[in-house]
Amino acid sequence: EQILGLSYPSDFLGRPYGETTPYDAQALTDATVCIFRRVDFERFALEHPRWYKIMFSSPERLGMQELPMDIEAMGWGVHQFWIDRVRECMQVGILKEADPLRTSLTMWAHAHGMIQLYHQGLFPMDRKEFRSLFEESGARMMSGFATDSFRTQLEELYLLGQTAPQA
Repeated sequence: EQILGLSYPSDFLGRPYGETTPYDAQALTDATVCIFRRVDFERFALEHPRWYKIMFSSPERLGMQELPMDIEAMGWGVHQFWIDRVRECMQVGILKEADPLRTSLTMWAHAHGMIQLYHQGLFPMDRKEFRSLFEESGARMMSGFATDSFRTQLEELYLLGQTAPQA
């Protein structure tokens, strides 16, 4: 049993690339829980390409000189949240010890880049094939950052016996 600081809206409990988690949490006070699964992010990104593109547009592309401070702060908050989760995965032995910032940027660039390329029509496949490729490619990328035990789990779940979809 551990005492965790799940205090802020961006805090989470779970493992990257997992559909479910073997962990649970008990709140000491009334709490609202938001469940946001990886598949939900993928669905949003694939079903709403315009909104996804706007989320990652520069202020100039949106007709502004700069983003409002609250939007800027939210963006930095999400960025820091991601770095913190990567750091925590390193601390508990899921990911190899490395620079959490650089590792976070690589992971984000992989996911964002694949989705952007799909939206631009550079992956000529249907959504189901792309999701399979996205998941497999993410597992391959993660296996490079993973500790030996986590890499074995990724290979068992996503990579053994799989081949990339044919175009």
